[in-house]
Amino acid sequence: MAQELNDDIWSLYLYAMKSPMTRQKYIGRLNKFFDFLDLEGPTPEEKSKCFILKSKEKDTQWTFSSILKFMQFQLERVQKRETTGSTVNNYLKSIKLFCLVLYNRLVILFNLEPYPHGSDPSIRLFCSCFTISNNFYHTDFF
Repeated sequence: MAQELNDDIWSLYLYAMKSPMTRQKYIGRLNKFFDFLDLEGPTPEEKSKCFILKSKEKDTQWTFSSILKFMQFQLERVQKRETTGSTVNNYLKSIKLFCLVLYNRLVILFNLEPYPHGSDPSIRLFCSCFTISNNFYHTDFF
């Protein structure tokens, strides 16, 4: 069941993007996020499975802090003028979409109420991603 869920989430993530160019860019950005976390696997798909497993196994604080550390790293790059704020925003969009697909799939599979404040780590992961997103949209870097 867990393997099928992970495969299904990756397929849905790819399906969520209609343009092949968008798909390629989002996968590349998500892969850089996974590389930042040192997740195991030769492909972004394998790394996504590792990410899903870690988010379920570890406390949700790990997922939140992982996304936050990556975004802080990217914002430091903006300050050094190594990249632009819009690039950081694009990284966040790809991570956000992955979390959205993960969340929606879990809602359907387990018949959960949308956006509950329960104890399910995956739901808190989704909410954390949007909290980070909203905070970074209001920074001086963009």
